[in-house]
Amino acid sequence: MEATQRKKRKSRHKKKRLAFLFLLVVVAIGLLGGLSFTVLFPVRHVSVNGSGYYSNEQLLQALGFNEKTQLFSVRKEAVLKKVQAALPYIDDVTIERQLPDTLVLNFTDTAVFYRISYDNKAVLCDSRFRVVEEDSAINVIPMRLVCPFEIEKDRVVLDEEHAAVVKALTENASNNAMTLNEVNIQSLDSLSVRVNDRFLVKLGGRNDLEGKILHLAGMMRSMSEDDKGVVDLSEWAENNHKGYFIKAFDGD
Repeated sequence: MEATQRKKRKSRHKKKRLAFLFLLVVVAIGLLGGLSFTVLFPVRHVSVNGSGYYSNEQLLQALGFNEKTQLFSVRKEAVLKKVQAALPYIDDVTIERQLPDTLVLNFTDTAVFYRISYDNKAVLCDSRFRVVEEDSAINVIPMRLVCPFEIEKDRVVLDEEHAAVVKALTENASNNAMTLNEVNIQSLDSLSVRVNDRFLVKLGGRNDLEGKILHLAGMMRSMSEDDKGVVDLSEWAENNHKGYFIKAFDGD
């Protein structure tokens, strides 16, 4: 009986020792982890590259690293937020850590995709509607977008209905190898687009947009490469394939 109790006491003591050792290991790992973010790996060398808009000096200045910056405390989201605030044409970054003290940051640029205007205000945005600058003298912009919008922080926000129309038009135009120069959706009952620098297309309401763009593609295939003018698809419907072309002549 006594021998059995001794065995039980030894077993309990052994479990306590193991638990204590486990706790020490956890604390040690925690301390090492904390130190790696605070004092163990200070950044002494930073290499930046990839941007065509900004110089390496501008990128380094925007990063603002100092002697307190730690190798493992640098996070992509924080870097992007800080750099884009100063250099808005930066789109993304990848971060490579090289022990013991080197960071390599590879930046990529964004491009102006929309010029969005409404009520005497205009901004230039990338494809994700992030504002890169106020309207400027940039002459070549893939698409001008005329619609109601708000700016929240550094992004253009469209309401759900207008955003859905923009998505439908851009996707269907892309599927039919068209370039949209301008999309005017100020009124959802009177949409219009400029296509391939040749046609002003009146689409009417937002119904049947896929069918209207397909019909436009068919009309364009039947025209000569020199044809320009107005295409009226405002009355087009699935059961009424009406489309009119008014040719523009030199001097019109």
